[in-house]
Amino acid sequence: MAIAQAAADFLRNWNPGIDLIVPAPPSKNRAVQPLFQIADEIGRLLNVPVDKRSVRKVKETPELKNVEYAKRLELLGGAHAVDADASRGRRILLLDDLYQSGATLNATACLLKEVGSAAAVFVLALTRTRS
Repeated sequence: MAIAQAAADFLRNWNPGIDLIVPAPPSKNRAVQPLFQIADEIGRLLNVPVDKRSVRKVKETPELKNVEYAKRLELLGGAHAVDADASRGRRILLLDDLYQSGATLNATACLLKEVGSAAAVFVLALTRTRS
C-alpha cells in the first residue's frame, strides 16, 4: 500500500519517537474503514502498535464541512471519549486520512493530552480537502 509506505518513510525521517498509533475515529460507520487499514500497515512497517479503540466517537455530530471553525469545536465537544489506561504516558501519533480545518484533530489531540494523560501527541493527516 503506497500511501502507508510514504507515511512510514516520512515518520522514519521525522522520528517523533512514537510508541502508539491512534487513528482518528471515523465520521461514518463503514464495514471497512480505509484509515484503519492504512494505520495497521503503517504500524506494521514501523513496528509500532495501533490502537483503534482508545479514542471513540460517543456522540453523533452533523456534517461539519460547511461549518465555521469555532462552531465545529463547539459541536465536537463531548463527541469523543478516550481510554486513559491505553494512552497514559504514551507518545501517540494521531493519524487521520483527511484534513480540512483541523478542528477534529485538535479536539482529539487535546482530549488525549488532558483526559488520556498522553506524554505527547503528534498528528499526521494524509490528505487535505480541496478548497
